[in-house]
Amino acid sequence: MLLVTIPLSLLKTYTYLSYVSMAGIACALVGGFMMIGFCSDKIANGQQVPGDMKIFEIKDFFGYIGIAMFAFEGNGVVINLRAEARDKARYPAILRLAILAIIVWYMILATLAYATFKDKAGLYDYVTSNLPLNAFTIPINILFCLNALTSYPLQILCAFEIIEDLPYFQKSTDTVLIHSIKLYTERVVIILIVTAAAIFIPRFVTFLNISGSLGASALGFILPPIYYIHSKGGMSGVKKPSLALNIFMICFGVFGGLYSLYTSIRDIVEGK
Repeated sequence: MLLVTIPLSLLKTYTYLSYVSMAGIACALVGGFMMIGFCSDKIANGQQVPGDMKIFEIKDFFGYIGIAMFAFEGNGVVINLRAEARDKARYPAILRLAILAIIVWYMILATLAYATFKDKAGLYDYVTSNLPLNAFTIPINILFCLNALTSYPLQILCAFEIIEDLPYFQKSTDTVLIHSIKLYTERVVIILIVTAAAIFIPRFVTFLNISGSLGASALGFILPPIYYIHSKGGMSGVKKPSLALNIFMICFGVFGGLYSLYTSIRDIVEGK
């Protein structure tokens, strides 16, 4: 993994990484359609795991909202991508369409996977772990791994840019060589730390839930309404229906993030 992600993560612009990311998206789509075919075949032939389907569990909805929001951690690069977009006027419409497509795609995959594996799916960090190993399912795992490898550099570039804005990396006295060494060393070290965390943390999904409850819920629900209200000159500048919706989103994000954090800590204490 590191032999692939480290060289890709040394690329400095979203434009170059977008081509790599598109290859990863293609892998995810093909793997996803194969997963849909596998699950649909199991259901059609009555080979799904027996049991009742739970349509909605309020405690699980809020308890694991961190993981759900972590699927949209790309919020952190939305503005950066717009800055490098060729047609900035069309960018908002394209972004809305992309988010809608992703939500529908996730819902289809999650529903079919849950209908196939029921509660057994929750025994593993990844639903693909439920798949038997054969000539059809091995490519599914390979395609999802390729997607993870090629999408990771695009997501972590935002973190790199934040760190690289520090004065240590902006010294005018540094030569081009010294500046490059600083940047590349910092990026490699961060990747190694993140990789070590993924390897040594016993249940990485719990870690993702914590990360999502603290960071992604703020990026998705809390900060955008706050910035929107501020851009309108405060609450007095926002129409009442819009103000009510924005306040609801803030409260939803705060409660969901805190309860998701509580659930993760409880799971760690109980050894789940």
